[in-house]
Amino acid sequence: MKITSTDANSNSFHGVLLFLALLLCGYGQFNHDLWTPDEPRVVAISQAMSETGDYVVPMLSGIPFVEKPPLYFMAAATTISALPFVEPGTAVRALNTILSILTLWFTYLLAKDMAGRRLAVAAVVVLATMEGFMLNMHWSRVDNILLLFLISSFWFIYRIQEKQQSSLVPLAGLSVGALFLSKGPIGIIFLGGLYVPLMVVGYFNGTLRWRLLVDAVLTLVIASAVSGYWMYSLYTHDNGEALWKEWFWDNQVGRMDGTSVELGHIYPGHYHYYLKSIAEYALPWLPVLVAWLVMAVKQVKAKQYNWPMLALFAGLSLCLIVLTISDTKRSLYIQPLLPMLAIIIADMVIRWQDTKWYSAFNYFWGALITVVMALLIFMPLILPLLDLSIPPHVADHLLQWHWQQPVFLVAGIAFVYWCSKQKFNQLEWTAALTFVLYYGLWTVAAPGIDSAKSMRADTIKFVEQIPVAERPTIAAYGFSETTLAALKLYGDWEIMLIEDEQRILDIVRGNDPQYQSIIIDTDTNAEGALAFFDYLAQEELQIVAEGHPRSNKTGEGLYWVKAIENK
Repeated sequence: MKITSTDANSNSFHGVLLFLALLLCGYGQFNHDLWTPDEPRVVAISQAMSETGDYVVPMLSGIPFVEKPPLYFMAAATTISALPFVEPGTAVRALNTILSILTLWFTYLLAKDMAGRRLAVAAVVVLATMEGFMLNMHWSRVDNILLLFLISSFWFIYRIQEKQQSSLVPLAGLSVGALFLSKGPIGIIFLGGLYVPLMVVGYFNGTLRWRLLVDAVLTLVIASAVSGYWMYSLYTHDNGEALWKEWFWDNQVGRMDGTSVELGHIYPGHYHYYLKSIAEYALPWLPVLVAWLVMAVKQVKAKQYNWPMLALFAGLSLCLIVLTISDTKRSLYIQPLLPMLAIIIADMVIRWQDTKWYSAFNYFWGALITVVMALLIFMPLILPLLDLSIPPHVADHLLQWHWQQPVFLVAGIAFVYWCSKQKFNQLEWTAALTFVLYYGLWTVAAPGIDSAKSMRADTIKFVEQIPVAERPTIAAYGFSETTLAALKLYGDWEIMLIEDEQRILDIVRGNDPQYQSIIIDTDTNAEGALAFFDYLAQEELQIVAEGHPRSNKTGEGLYWVKAIENK
């Protein structure tokens, strides 16, 4: 299964673009705080795992967190332990950088095996500049490691089938096992969806052989041993049956059939949900993807079959069908499929890059980026002219001049000038312009976003209002996972979460042997918080302290509530 690019005359894929692609994996990782909603939770769980050494059951504020298998948390905990001189969030971001680079590397290997180095380099450049990859790999989530092990497992299996390289079976088995431990059965479902069309094409092309059956069995045995060891350890852990039910039935099965409504992101039906996600994540390459689809239809009608790309597209389609059938939907769920999508786009961009349509697109894309960058750089002058509803602290940041703005203005102009002196083809121009956009966003926009998404300052401000001596006697009610994580990360406080309303009643009445007061996490104001407790206890209560760590959530706050003494 080998294809040859129709544009074989040009080999000027400049190494600087590959360097920028790799640099972008790390740039922007370390210049902002943890962003809600996912990052504080993920880093707090990883920090707890590094402290306890329990690599079987992830914990958040003393509560088991078994929504997903622990591989990402294990890797993050190991990174935190290996980098004790930096904050846990910084260590986890370093892990994200490593995962990004490895993902680009396996994308290169797969594309190179399919169609040679030209497609491989193009695929790396396309993937590194895709909005979905750039954004999500800068966000600490377990899907980052799922992405890596899906592309690595698929490459190992591709080599075993197409190159008859059975020596890779042990690595394939380990990779598939790690794929399962990344996020559970969905990783295996994705891999199966990608492999079935490849196997069908291999059957008709004569690349399937009996030895492949032996390789497949050995791969599954090794993968089952890796994943099975964790599942056995989970089931035999303290309270293992309950943990197994929560992990498998509630989070795996329940998310698929929509019965776990309390876990959120439930969208039954919505069969066009992921079309919008693909349109967003594929930017700026969406027009090229559309052009590939048009070309593929024409080729099929003319009985001119590009089997490698058609098989890859069929595999992506099967995976998207599975995601669409599931009642739980998030744009994030298509992230692991981006390398395969990048290879398809790269195939088309090589064929399409000398057309007037692609040239016109680059002019449009460059003009749009210029407008966006001008808005970011001159925001203090432009914002007062716009009638926008922006939180005050965010507006204060945007209205001030910062050193990043002139630095990026000079650097951006210098880079574009340098590019203009090079003999870039259209692909390289698209990539170069997009690099300018992303470096600008992470340089100029990230600090502004940080002012809205960071919980650090407001969490510290709230915790400092509470005497250290009283903290062991305070319980939490209604806390989100994000709030529990913020108290752990920024207040070094693992507060006990209580959901039993009768016990809350006892606490505010002074009848609980362990706790004397409650902190409530609510989306109401102070009066609403008191009214909530009054409804439960009919007691005279007072708010001793309040804070608003999630400042981007209107009305959401933390309230330390105690009974009024000597009433």
